[in-house]
Amino acid sequence: NKRYNLYLGISLQQCFKAFDEWLEANGVFLENETEGSTSKSRLAIVTWSDADCMSAIRLNCEAQDIKFPSRFEHWINLKELYKQHFKKKPVGGLKVVVESLGLTFEGRAHSGIVDARNTVKIANVMSKQGFRFWRYTRNIYARTTKNKDRSATKG
Repeated sequence: NKRYNLYLGISLQQCFKAFDEWLEANGVFLENETEGSTSKSRLAIVTWSDADCMSAIRLNCEAQDIKFPSRFEHWINLKELYKQHFKKKPVGGLKVVVESLGLTFEGRAHSGIVDARNTVKIANVMSKQGFRFWRYTRNIYARTTKNKDRSATKG
């Protein structure tokens, strides 16, 4: 397993390449690569807010003159779906929400891989309780439109 560390100087371009390699090694492909194939999984980026895809990744790509990868154009904002599923607003940040579900928050908050792993814990709880993740909640082209009512369902 290759591990990548921001402090070691990996570029954003190298990070995207490593992510693509990891996806491929794990049998996950972009939606347009799955046409005609039932053996490959579809990819959905899941975040705890809109900031990662809407701002951080996009602005870093612009600053470094890197083409914004299409896989980050649409995503699932788990914080929005958490509100739908649990019928309450998540309060106190990712760490507090993870712990409120009886789970252990592992690692240092706001570290990309740490936040990703802890976000997955929330998604797993929701999934085990019957929540279906079947539609993106946001995209970079509709900054003000949230498709909350059509984004996912319980059941």
